[in-house]
Amino acid sequence: MAKSVTRMIRRPLRGKPLILLILAAVIVLLMIAVILPFQKNESRLAVLIGSASEDLSWLQRIRLIFILSRQLDELSQPVGSAGNTSIITVDEGESVISVAQEMLDGGFIRDKELFLNYLVYRGIDKKILPGKYAMQDNLSILEVGDHLMDPAYRLISLTLLPGLRLEEIADLIEQSGLRFSSEAFLIAAKDYPAELHPAGGTSLEGYLLAGVYEFKRSISLESFLNGFVNHFQRIVDEDMVEAFRRNGITLKQAVTMASMIGREAMSPEEYPMIASVFYNRLRAGMRFESDPTVQYAVGWDENQKTWWKNPLELSDLSVYSEYNTYMIAGFPKGPISNSSIEILRGVANPDQTPFFYFRAKCDGSPYHNFAVTYEEHLQNDCN
Repeated sequence: MAKSVTRMIRRPLRGKPLILLILAAVIVLLMIAVILPFQKNESRLAVLIGSASEDLSWLQRIRLIFILSRQLDELSQPVGSAGNTSIITVDEGESVISVAQEMLDGGFIRDKELFLNYLVYRGIDKKILPGKYAMQDNLSILEVGDHLMDPAYRLISLTLLPGLRLEEIADLIEQSGLRFSSEAFLIAAKDYPAELHPAGGTSLEGYLLAGVYEFKRSISLESFLNGFVNHFQRIVDEDMVEAFRRNGITLKQAVTMASMIGREAMSPEEYPMIASVFYNRLRAGMRFESDPTVQYAVGWDENQKTWWKNPLELSDLSVYSEYNTYMIAGFPKGPISNSSIEILRGVANPDQTPFFYFRAKCDGSPYHNFAVTYEEHLQNDCN
């Protein structure tokens, strides 16, 4: 009886290898049916839109490859065709969802969820760089995503303060990340086409107005300078030029006066007041005797490591130069530095005063004492 039981127990074991073989075959077939198409889609996506991020889990990878492979047309289709440009700002620490919403609101993408899926698939969601971007409405989702992680597409910010000469602006350009050199900038800015120049000259000294500017890193030197000139011509309109004429000066002379004021004045409140002093001296046939024009004529001071030597020595005042207004009558040869729209407005609409002199106050404030006579001017000396 025991032997019969033993035989009955062993019979099922004889069929087990067959079952396992069948199960293995089913698994292989499933792998062929599922994994191979998956690998094919993954390879196709890698070619068309880039490789998946290594940070994705296996399940995330499968899900995103499945979704994106079915929406390839939407990924590569531009939203519009006009090519209109808008500035998009990505703040430090801003969430990828917020960035996607901003892109949707700005009309740069149509499908926020698809955009997010693409960013996560590529790992761009963790590589978005804060800054400002010039985005166009004829970009695809693929291009918008690539722009957000490539520093080449971030705008470069350049801040120009009043009172800078071209060499100082060139130093800022050297540090800015723009693709042209400071040397190339100086050569081009000092030999600008006269037919494009606001006043018909060749030097842009004084015509690069103060302000905060945003540029594409890839901007050409020609476009860079033309942009400043176009900005100047938009700001300094015909009404302002006519105001200069009513005051008896040309556009070039107005820019030159503004450049002197930009070096003399420390407070915007005094722009029209200092302009009135220069006008009064000009109409009285007096020399301007402006120290900044001497500093410009002297140029780089190796001891002080500056373009604006201060204090000046008595011998500096007698340096002959077409810019030294202690030596020449009337306006210097041209502007000595850049100015701002606020300074130019002061030149266009000066205060009406009896003053012929001004000198910095002795209290450390950014203001000046003004005087009608030379004797009063001497009394304002701090010594």
